[in-house]
Amino acid sequence: MSDFTSEFWHFYVAGLTLVSIIACLILLWISGTTKAATHADNTTGHVWDGDLAEMNNPLPRWWVYLFIITVVFALAYGVLYPTFGKYQGVLGWSSQGQHTAEVKKVQEAIAPIYAKFNEMKPEQLAGDAQAMAVGERLFMNYCAQCHGSDARGAKSFTEFGLFIGLDNDIDGMVHLSDLSWDQRGEEAIANYRKGDTVTASVTEVDVEKERISLSVKALGEDTFTDAVDGVKRGGIISVVVTAIEEGGVEVEYNGAKSFIRRSDLSRERADQRPERFSVGDKIDVRVTNIDPKTRRMGLSIKAREIAEEKEAVEQYGSSDSGASLGDILGAALKADKK
Repeated sequence: MSDFTSEFWHFYVAGLTLVSIIACLILLWISGTTKAATHADNTTGHVWDGDLAEMNNPLPRWWVYLFIITVVFALAYGVLYPTFGKYQGVLGWSSQGQHTAEVKKVQEAIAPIYAKFNEMKPEQLAGDAQAMAVGERLFMNYCAQCHGSDARGAKSFTEFGLFIGLDNDIDGMVHLSDLSWDQRGEEAIANYRKGDTVTASVTEVDVEKERISLSVKALGEDTFTDAVDGVKRGGIISVVVTAIEEGGVEVEYNGAKSFIRRSDLSRERADQRPERFSVGDKIDVRVTNIDPKTRRMGLSIKAREIAEEKEAVEQYGSSDSGASLGDILGAALKADKK
């Protein structure tokens, strides 16, 4: 209650507690002294469903005694322990005081052991079996969660990235986006375990925030940037099929992986079947998007076919002039052969 800034709350809590206890006593007294009007058969006159009569039987004596005992216990507890606002109680007990007493008891028990260790040099501690056993237990309880069981390498994982223990008890962090060029951060972090030895490059040192930023991918080459160098949105490129999946096909272009969705495999719905392709097939696709963040290119066979048809119509006529789509495409194919 010492945290309250107004005396009002002290009186409010104390008063509310006392009023509640007194109200219980008044309720018990009223129940014991008030006599309900009864008939000769000891009923109150209330009848339900035509034959269910309400009797006027008093509460059992044991219930009344238990009620009184509860009220007395509440009053006694309030006198002995802190209950009424800032009142500390006759015993002077508090949860903070009990915690302090327990900590002091433990410290007094272990003080002789640590007193001996405080007088020893690091070299002596390293050769003392008892000191090493105590140190190991303390490390495993309080340090291993972050520093790893062997006190080196990957310390821990967070939703932001990977913590790495450096020399001189300095911590560094590799953000998810700095783990790999070819994998998403959530996928790349799954390759690491606590205790792993990690090689990373220092990318930033913030002295004020005591933070060191590290990067694993900085040690490798940005294969995606090199792969899409010269590729433009709307351009046509040749890719190689590397995997067949139910939702589409995975392809590769200059070492960069991309995925063509089923709906982009053809403008004709009947041909939007991934199984009509085989691993190793080379296909021409239209680049619909280049996303450096996801390191993926948006590719589409359907968009290429639509673009080719549009170009053929513009060059060799339109169906409005009386030429069929087959005639237009046939003329385009003949022109390509020449």
